Amino acid sequence: MSGEIVKIPNVLPGAVRAQLAYMLTSPITTDQLEVLKRLARDTRMINVWNELIRTDRKTGAFLYPAQHPAEESFANPAEAQAAALRETLHFAYKAAIDRVRVFKPAEIEQKRQELLNNAETFRARAEELAQIGAEEVPYILAAATRYEAAAGEVRKDDDPLTISNDRGDRVERGVQIAIASFLLERFGNRLDGVASTLTSVALGTNKPSARVSRSAFLEAKRR
Repeated sequence: MSGEIVKIPNVLPGAVRAQLAYMLTSPITTDQLEVLKRLARDTRMINVWNELIRTDRKTGAFLYPAQHPAEESFANPAEAQAAALRETLHFAYKAAIDRVRVFKPAEIEQKRQELLNNAETFRARAEELAQIGAEEVPYILAAATRYEAAAGEVRKDDDPLTISNDRGDRVERGVQIAIASFLLERFGNRLDGVASTLTSVALGTNKPSARVSRSAFLEAKRR
């Protein structure tokens, strides 16, 4: 955890400044702080936020209005957009910290099988212990169920994060595709250029091509 004070530029939208202030006061590691500093200070972020709050000159409506889950309600479109900006900042931060990466189908299947094998091992052990009336049987069966559930949640072939060929850094590709997926869900558009910039800033790398996320979604549709 760092005690460094990070100055948040006033030029950023109020919702973004508030989210940064909140995240910077939370317990974070040095690496996490570096990601937040880049997201706060990199001047390219100004264009990112401006794009997400850009409005139609005639109607004044947001060009990319926030699309929140039905159970979430907001007083007005501006409030909904502000919430989406905060979520975008947090998602980009988490994607970089978690180092989201792409995987090939064979690697994904291997992981799925490992989870299923673990579940089978736990169930077999539960059967053995059940014969002697062991009290821990329900807990072991619960663990087996969790492994099976995890296996069912492993990425599918049509997931954009599933790749056919290695092209470039896997983490950089994964973070960019994940951010583009979030933007599509929250703003109704992948905004590939925005996703590319967010990836570059969050990871501290050279700006990847906007084609990375565009190609990933096209390949996923073909599968």
